[in-house]
Amino acid sequence: KKSVAQSGQKCKQKGANMKPVVSVIMLSYNTANYIKDAVASVLEQSFPDFELLVLDDGSTDHTEEVMAQFHDSRIRYIRSDQNRGIPFMRNRGLELARGKYLAILDSDDLAPPYRLKEQVEYMDQNLQTGVVAGDYFSFGARSFYCQTYKGNENIQYRFLFRCPIPNPAAMVRRSVVDRYGIRYDTSFPVCTDYKFWIELLGRTEFANLGGKPYLFYRRDHKESITTETKKADKIQLRDQAVNQIRRCFFERMGLELSEEDYRLFTRFYSYRQQSVTGQEFFRLTEVMEDLKVQGRKVLRCGSLWEEILDGWLEKACDIVLQRDL
Repeated sequence: KKSVAQSGQKCKQKGANMKPVVSVIMLSYNTANYIKDAVASVLEQSFPDFELLVLDDGSTDHTEEVMAQFHDSRIRYIRSDQNRGIPFMRNRGLELARGKYLAILDSDDLAPPYRLKEQVEYMDQNLQTGVVAGDYFSFGARSFYCQTYKGNENIQYRFLFRCPIPNPAAMVRRSVVDRYGIRYDTSFPVCTDYKFWIELLGRTEFANLGGKPYLFYRRDHKESITTETKKADKIQLRDQAVNQIRRCFFERMGLELSEEDYRLFTRFYSYRQQSVTGQEFFRLTEVMEDLKVQGRKVLRCGSLWEEILDGWLEKACDIVLQRDL
């Protein structure tokens, strides 16, 4: 039985012109304290046929010195001379990647050794699937295991309310991204990943693997690559982005709301606490019924769509009840 190291050595000898099966795209910005472990977690994958693109977004710490310690030909370290932001650098990764599959991992997170192997196997066996992610374990100030939603329709329908794909655990089929010209929207300072996945709705199928974590997600530290975003990520800014993303959801799914009803909808499902009335809730129930009727006509699983809407209607009811307490 060959060791992972032996298999990895074989892949290194494939030749510069041979394309890897997987391109792992890792963004970094001042994560020198964590990037060594993140890179090591990729090099220790049981599936060795990959390239690792480390895109350094103009770090001012010693990230470059840490990366110089690695001497694996599968690593490509690309350093920007200035801080360009997450969406720009993710697009740079898409441009440089040569793999059939694109796996995302941030430089402060960790990939378990089975992640690439099992995601590649799933993609190879399910050609209709363009995106696969999975459950993850979050650690840091607090630790917990997060079970993701399973099933294509169950995932796609839930994009209306929140992003059900954990981005750093995701793998995407390159051919699907290229076929539709999907790229990260640089006009979005926040929620750019959310917007990226929305563009694929109805164009491919989504999946989340479960039973174990496919990502170890590090939370609540100042070197996080999203720290800069979080500083600028006022709740109002996030709501503005999600407002645009939801409009894209309706368009992709063939659903419609009047402008008045859409504003009401966003009042209940924004990130910031809204002052809403019982009368507005009553109107929201009518809006939800309208969406159910539309869903029965244009969505494959109308009953599932109704179940999801009912769940979020209950959340809206809780908001009204809390206000009245």
